[in-house]
Amino acid sequence: MRSQWLVKWTEEWVASDEVNRSLIMDPSIAPFVFDLRRCLWSLLNHFRTGQGRCAANLIRWNQSSDPFCSRGAPSQTMSHIVNDCPDTKFPGGLSALHLADEEATAWLGMQSIR
Repeated sequence: MRSQWLVKWTEEWVASDEVNRSLIMDPSIAPFVFDLRRCLWSLLNHFRTGQGRCAANLIRWNQSSDPFCSRGAPSQTMSHIVNDCPDTKFPGGLSALHLADEEATAWLGMQSIR
């Protein structure tokens, strides 16, 4: 008999969007990204959730009034940084960044020094 938390987690997992379903397949096993340094793991999660320091969020948090990225895009979001901005775009976008391989780890390291 499966425990109640696992049944509930599985129900929520099935109902979640495609991106979230790809993050954790089994909640009883630590995700492969747990071996990242904390600062990189944290930054990766900021990109995954869209809740990091970007122009769109700084405006929402009343810490800035400039919504533009360095290239003049109208709204610098976490998604824009990873998927669209010519200065910071990660090859393969956010779905490739989720893999947190050596290339993704190096890219995250470059973003953390900004």
